[in-house]
Amino acid sequence: MKYITQDWTSTKDGYLFFVQRLQEMLFHYSDDIVKAPVHNTQTLLEEYVDTEKDVVKGSIKQYQLDIIAKEIKSSLMTDVIVRELYKYEVIEEMAKFLDKDQRTAVHYIFNKIPKKKYYEICCKYLKENLSESNRKTEIEKGLRAWLAFLLWHGYSSEYI
Repeated sequence: MKYITQDWTSTKDGYLFFVQRLQEMLFHYSDDIVKAPVHNTQTLLEEYVDTEKDVVKGSIKQYQLDIIAKEIKSSLMTDVIVRELYKYEVIEEMAKFLDKDQRTAVHYIFNKIPKKKYYEICCKYLKENLSESNRKTEIEKGLRAWLAFLLWHGYSSEYI
């Protein structure tokens, strides 16, 4: 990890944490547990839709979609960005809908959580929590969602 040579005051504690975690998550030799996650809810939804096309072609088996749907359900319940968009009750209903009619539910949720909106909420969530020194858990969750989004959409970890 790079050493930061500037003096950081306690009012900038959230920013320091953000920068240090960002460097840790993007460092090639970090343990997998501290690296940036591969997916967030929005990218899992995109993966499901893309994989579904391959299932229709016959190049991938149906059970692969079931695995992704389980990940979507788990991610829906824990994603702080989705919680910024919808109340817990609505998210719970979406998760239940996944159990009843998986394909329709994923497409419904995919349309309810558009890429641009998800990214905007990620940025807003981070901005709101960065200025606070005691919001490290929130900064961590927001950073994980934001980084997964950027990496999934082709941003290079070297230039973030």
